[in-house]
Amino acid sequence: MVLQMPSMSNIQCAQSPSKLCLFNTLEGSTLHLFSFNPEDGTTQEFAVIPGKDEPGWNLSPDGSHLVLTLSSHARKVTFMSVDDKSTHQVDLDPWLPHSGDWAADSKSVFMASHSANGAPVILGVEPNGAHRVLLEGDRAIQYWWVIPSPDGRYGALEAVTGENNVWMIENF
Repeated sequence: MVLQMPSMSNIQCAQSPSKLCLFNTLEGSTLHLFSFNPEDGTTQEFAVIPGKDEPGWNLSPDGSHLVLTLSSHARKVTFMSVDDKSTHQVDLDPWLPHSGDWAADSKSVFMASHSANGAPVILGVEPNGAHRVLLEGDRAIQYWWVIPSPDGRYGALEAVTGENNVWMIENF
């Protein structure tokens, strides 16, 4: 066993050469982030971040920044520098983001949201505030996250369709 702590979740490590690994615990709606050494399990509190709901976060592949969604009702996303823990918010109005996953180059974040007509979208959001729709789906679909391949050429997209298949097997 490397690490054990009550209520531990969302374990993420940056890519080499960075050695940064983080995980969180949630106390009410307050997010407690801890850094840890995966070799010996030693931990150190990294940041305490108050939120309104269940705040979410994601570590950039290069280990330089975090993206934070602090409320499921806010049209903003927060970027945090790992070095000095400074933060700044990016206004995404009219979009209401509910998850954020860094692109492989650590220069932008894929964020799931919905258009005004209820269609799911994936936004590309840069820390400077620039954002655009990268993908729009059918209203019967829900997008949750996009995980890029290490080379940034592909992405795994979770899309919940609500479709089901039923098979009947006779005489088995």
